[in-house]
Amino acid sequence: MLIETLEKQYSRTLDNLDSLPLGITDVWLFEPVQARRAAQLALAKKGHAFRIHSAYKTLLHAVLERHLFDDATAATIQFPVVAGDEPLRFRLECYPLQALFSNIDIQYVPVELQRDELPFYKLTIHTAIGKTEVVIETPVKWKDHPSGRSLLVATGWMKYGEGQSSALMTDYEHVYDDVCTYLQETPLIPLNSSEPEGPFFNQLNVRVTAPFQDQVLPVGNEAISLAEALHEEIYFTAMEIFQHRLGLPPLSRELQPGQIVPRICKGESITLSISVDQDDLTLDHDQAGCPVLSQATHWLSLSQVRTFLMQVEGQSIQVSSRQGRIVEGVLVEKSDAKASAMLAISGAQHANESSGVVGALRAAQELQKREDISFTVCPVENVDGYALYHSLCQDNANYMHHAARYTSGGNDLTHGGEKFESAIRQHAYKLLPARVHVNLHGYPAHEWTRPLSGYIPAGFSRWTIPKGFFLICDYEDESHLALAKRVLDVALCALYEFPEMMSINRRMLRTYASAVGSLDLEIYRDCIPYTLTQCSRSPYAISLITEAPDESIYGEDFRIAHEAQYRVVMAVAGLLGDGS
Repeated sequence: MLIETLEKQYSRTLDNLDSLPLGITDVWLFEPVQARRAAQLALAKKGHAFRIHSAYKTLLHAVLERHLFDDATAATIQFPVVAGDEPLRFRLECYPLQALFSNIDIQYVPVELQRDELPFYKLTIHTAIGKTEVVIETPVKWKDHPSGRSLLVATGWMKYGEGQSSALMTDYEHVYDDVCTYLQETPLIPLNSSEPEGPFFNQLNVRVTAPFQDQVLPVGNEAISLAEALHEEIYFTAMEIFQHRLGLPPLSRELQPGQIVPRICKGESITLSISVDQDDLTLDHDQAGCPVLSQATHWLSLSQVRTFLMQVEGQSIQVSSRQGRIVEGVLVEKSDAKASAMLAISGAQHANESSGVVGALRAAQELQKREDISFTVCPVENVDGYALYHSLCQDNANYMHHAARYTSGGNDLTHGGEKFESAIRQHAYKLLPARVHVNLHGYPAHEWTRPLSGYIPAGFSRWTIPKGFFLICDYEDESHLALAKRVLDVALCALYEFPEMMSINRRMLRTYASAVGSLDLEIYRDCIPYTLTQCSRSPYAISLITEAPDESIYGEDFRIAHEAQYRVVMAVAGLLGDGS
C-alpha cells in the first residue's frame, strides 16, 4: 500500500502577532531571544506594547534576558509541583541556572499546586541594598498525548488585561501536532510476511525547516536548542505512538517499525515534509585518512573503523545488517591464556554513542600483543544506525541524535531475535564463551528535554542531565557476584586514576546536584556514579556497561572520553589475564 507524502508550509506565529485581539499584554512563543527582541521592537513602532517571552525554559530565559541576578548575592526560587506531573519537572527547567550564577546562593523551594492551577515561579532576590520579589509565569496545559497519556506540556500563551490568559497555538506546536496526526494514520502493514510485527517501512523521513537559532551557554556543552528538542520529540513520539497502536508496553525495545529519521534544519520559512521510503538507504559519510587512534578527536567513519579493525589479527566475525552492511568483529584466541581469561568487547550498540568505538579499537590493538587473554571485539554492532548518526551530524553536529540509537528495523539491537545485526553478539559468544562482557556506551553530554511531551523524557528521567562517566555492572546470579564486584572495582579504580576524566566528572556532578537537589546515586570516592545489580544480559554472565557523556562531543572532550573507555577495557582485561 502506498503511504501518502505530506508537504506543508506554515505561517510564523511571530509574524502575525499584530493580528491578535486588542488588550494583549504578554505572549509566550517558541522563538529564540534575538527573534523575540526584534519582533517586540517592530511591534512597538506600530503601537503594540507586547512583551514577548519564551515558552521554553521560561524561568531561565527570564533571568538571563531581564538580568534578574546581575546584582544578586542570594536567591530563593519557589517552583511549582503540579499534582500528576513529575515532581522535579519545573526545577529541572531552570537548568543550568546554578552553574551560570555559581557566585550566588540559590535555594529551591517546592510549592504544591493542584492539577488545574496555573503554575508559576516566585523569586526572592537578595542584593546588597535589599530584596525584591518577582513572579515568572510559565505557560503549560494538560494535553491528551497520542500515546494514551495525559501530560502537562509547554505551550504558546497570551495574557490580557485584568489577569486573564489563554493558550496560543504556535507554529512549533502546529508542526508537532501534524506529525502526530500523520503517525497515527500511517498504515502499519508489514513489509515482509515473514515479519508480521514489522518493519512497516524502511525509512520514515520527517524534515522540518524553520528559522531555528541555538543559544550556546557557557556551561559545558549546553545550549538552548528548539531544533534539537523537536528532533527528540518527533523521534520518541513516533516510537510511543507505534507502541500504543500495536498494544506494546511503553518503552518496548521489541518494537520495530522501521527507521525513523527526523531532520531538523534551519530555513527562512517553516515547512514540514514527511515521506516513507521502502527502498532508501542512508549513505555512508566517509572521512579522509585515518587519525592517530589514541589522539582521535572526532567519531570515526565506517571505513576508518574497518581500517583499524583490519590491524587486529584474528578470526573474522561477520553478520549482515538489515540494510546490507557488514557488521564486523574479530576473535583473538591465545593458546597460552587461561580458560577464565576470556573477554568480550563491543561498542555502538546504540549508534549515537561513538567514543566507545575508538575505545574498543584501541583496546583490541593493545590486547592482541598479550598472550594472557583471549577476546572478541566488535567496535560497531549497529552499523545502520551508525551510518544514520553520521548523516544526521552533517546537519547538526552537536546534537544527541537519538533517532540513530536503534537499528534500521527500529528495535534495540539486543531485542532483534538474533536476526541481522542482532546476531553478532550470539555469534561472538559461540566462538568465545566469555563470562565478562565490556559493553561501551554513552549518553547525552548536555541536557535532554521534550517540552511538548512533559519536558522530562518519559522513561529516561535519570539521563536528562550529564553526571560524568559512570558504570553499570550487571550479573546473572549470585554465583557471579564475587567476580562482578572485582570487575567493577578495577574499572572504578582505572577511571579514578585518570585525572582529566575525573575533573569532568566532578564538574558535571556538581552541576547535576545543583539541578536535582542531591546526588541520588551511589558514588565511588565522590566522583564516579555506579550501580551493581543482579540482572541477566544474555548471553554473558557479567556485563560491565560504560556510560560516557559523549552525545555529541568533539575535540579534547572526545579524546578524554575514548581514553576513559580504553582504560576501563584494559583494566578488566588485566584482571582476567592475571587470573584474579
